[in-house]
Amino acid sequence: MNKYQEAFMLMGKKTLTHCPGYMITGNRCSCNEQSECGYKQAVDTLQELVEKATPKKPSFDKSWEDEETTDIYNEDGSINEIICLCPNCHKHSIYDSEYGVRFDYCHECGQALDWSDGDSKEWISFTFDEDGMLNCPLPDEEEEILVSDGKDVWIDTLMEDNGYYLDSGREFRGLAWMQLPKPHVKED
Repeated sequence: MNKYQEAFMLMGKKTLTHCPGYMITGNRCSCNEQSECGYKQAVDTLQELVEKATPKKPSFDKSWEDEETTDIYNEDGSINEIICLCPNCHKHSIYDSEYGVRFDYCHECGQALDWSDGDSKEWISFTFDEDGMLNCPLPDEEEEILVSDGKDVWIDTLMEDNGYYLDSGREFRGLAWMQLPKPHVKED
């Protein structure tokens, strides 16, 4: 979770409680889209900024799809930039093929990009800042991951509801995680 996600989580719902139309219906403002509610619009804008500042993997350009090409990865696990789109605006504004440069942000919409190749094979410790907030890379919400306490390893799921937690109910301290490997593909 990056600092923008943390800040949004801390202030987003608290800000809405000052909205005149706020009701406790799924922790959302009850104002409608045409409302003059500045709180809802401000929180929606902040959410959009948080999402754009959070690096995302490029999307697969489906026009390249065939029997052998079904995602953005080459056989060796590296990313094939030519077949990638911005995961937000779905445009080819993330790679300069003439100079072989991967952009950190989409030149069209500003979406932050995650160009890391394949799945991480390293354990990532759940770490905290001085305020007790998670300050390590996190998997996507509801993504199944491997988790270890240094002795045992199990499959768990990262969940979010007024803060992050593991579906197993275990505390983050002393644990580390990594992405599940991709399934084996049978060769004919």
